[in-house]
Amino acid sequence: MTHLETHWKEGMSWANYGGRSGWGIAHIRPDCEFQYTSTNDSGFQASWALNNLQPLWLWENIQKHTRKPKRKPIQLHEPH
Repeated sequence: MTHLETHWKEGMSWANYGGRSGWGIAHIRPDCEFQYTSTNDSGFQASWALNNLQPLWLWENIQKHTRKPKRKPIQLHEPH
């Protein structure tokens, strides 16, 4: 969490994380640009690496939101 705190913009704190007027964790390079099918793939690890994550106000993240087609979500656990 220290990584995110060092990148906070003025006014950000854990008290205003999430919600409609708060901030969230966003990808710097959009997740849809990485190729992966499991959490073990290097693409997944690169997408979710700390150096690809940043705190952004919700309105900022909506403005930069990519319009590229989304992949189907990967299944993190094997089905029973």
